[in-house]
Amino acid sequence: MNKIVLLLIIICLFLGCRPNMDNSQKTISQTKTDWIYHVDSLLMPFWMSDDALGNPRGNYPAYRYPDGRAIDPANLDYKFLVPEYQQFYMDNTDSLRRDFIRVKSRQVYGYCIAFHLTGNEEYLVNAKLGLDYLIKKGVYDDGSAVTFWDKEGNANPRILQRNTQDLAYALLGPSTYYYLTRDPEILNMVLDVNRFVWKEYYENSELKENTKLMAFVREDFESDNTQQKELLAPLDQLNAYLLLMARIVPDSLSEEFLGKASILAHSMKDNFYSEDYNIFWGRLNKKGMDGHTDFAHSIKTFWMIHVTAKLTDDKALENFAREGAKKLLETAFIKENGSWASKYIDESLELDRSAFAWHNAELDQMAATLSFEDTSYYSKYLEHTYPYFEKYMIDYENKGTYWARLEDGEVVKLGFRSGWHMANFHDLEHALIGYLSTANYYGDDIELHFAFDQNINPENEKVKPYHYDAEVREMNKSEFKNLLLSNLSKTKVIFDRIN
Repeated sequence: MNKIVLLLIIICLFLGCRPNMDNSQKTISQTKTDWIYHVDSLLMPFWMSDDALGNPRGNYPAYRYPDGRAIDPANLDYKFLVPEYQQFYMDNTDSLRRDFIRVKSRQVYGYCIAFHLTGNEEYLVNAKLGLDYLIKKGVYDDGSAVTFWDKEGNANPRILQRNTQDLAYALLGPSTYYYLTRDPEILNMVLDVNRFVWKEYYENSELKENTKLMAFVREDFESDNTQQKELLAPLDQLNAYLLLMARIVPDSLSEEFLGKASILAHSMKDNFYSEDYNIFWGRLNKKGMDGHTDFAHSIKTFWMIHVTAKLTDDKALENFAREGAKKLLETAFIKENGSWASKYIDESLELDRSAFAWHNAELDQMAATLSFEDTSYYSKYLEHTYPYFEKYMIDYENKGTYWARLEDGEVVKLGFRSGWHMANFHDLEHALIGYLSTANYYGDDIELHFAFDQNINPENEKVKPYHYDAEVREMNKSEFKNLLLSNLSKTKVIFDRIN
């Protein structure tokens, strides 16, 4: 009998068997039901109030207090902000009165992904209202994308003063809506802006380090200048829309999207990567362990390079990303509490053990991505970091997530929750990839909800689980109840394991 057991163990190890645990053995956020609860009950209540949805609905407010109330800049006592934000917002700027498009676009993304996971059509209605508002207000009319409306409602800044990060995130909401619906008008809109960005910020860029760089801005605007060599310029083009679109666009556009993705991925590797520290410099003009030189931006860069390499069958690039990410995950993981360090404090390589919600999300997402190839990444990291996130990053009183906690556990308070670079993008992407990785690890069905345009036959579409590949096992179509979605078909897709 013992020999038989030993033989079975050897066979299981050889075949890479995955755990077969019942729900009673699983900890927090380790079942599909846990992740749906995480979305419906812990994250989305903060984003479903009247204050969150705006007036009119879809005109989401850029700024909200931690309790969810929308901030009225005209009646704001800015002294409630912490000192660094007082200075940021009030010195020579009307920033709190600026209505940032990137915030609204990110919120569209959040509603799209909440629907994608739960099938609750109310989320999709709110996404559509937000996207329709941006389109009707002319955000994309000039073939670019407006960065913000000033306090008089004027679109700003001038077209070549817009930075590539703002342009990328203006496309985050539309591209995710396209991922769910395959609406051809949205595809054309995204394509127009992408081609504008590529021509003006890459082809016309004169910036170079080891190889050519994508420009951050083409004309100076406030603190942004044409000589900045920013990691964000290529990174957020890939992260916000290009790679998601590259996987699903019609064949006639695949070569264009994949070619651009490959160029940007190699540019990040060749110019921003530090072999000495195994991180990516946030800015080449001023290298240092500050600004965007942190573990979150670095792991996201490895992730986007890894996704690009998989799509383009670039084995050398894939190996670079996998090995670099593996090493960085080992560096950042704090085994004592199941969290992730945020960065190196300085060149001494001492770790900053503050826990930022979006940093933890990005590091989790790379570990999850590698767990699709090697399940040990789940047991080594995610069985610890997922419970940490849910226990310490969630604001159980107001819902949604905190910005960060210091090493001693103190919550970092900014005075507002939503803002020019926040919204619910990272929280919902984390939930989606958490769901995918947990279902995959435990061998459960992967069920995702789409809303295909009724003129589209989903059988002829490239239907994928986000940035990953899996065979479609089953599609079940039904009708939406809300008339706003009458041109869409609700479709539940069941995927086999991600490979």
